[in-house]
Amino acid sequence: MNILQLLRSINPLELRGSWKTTLCGMVAVLCLTASEFELPPPEYRKVVEFTGLSALGLGLMLARDANKRSED
Repeated sequence: MNILQLLRSINPLELRGSWKTTLCGMVAVLCLTASEFELPPPEYRKVVEFTGLSALGLGLMLARDANKRSED
């Protein structure tokens, strides 16, 4: 399957997930992409990388199955 076809077949309204893990993932991707393209000034690059990696770790800790409750 072509990647473009795959992206078109995904309906974001059908995805079930936590807003916390989604937010952490978005922050991680944004920070690490900006750092990779060297967009932040050199004095803030370490802070941006730390923020991205921290968001990635926090998102992984918050991730769980969508069909499970906290009590389970």
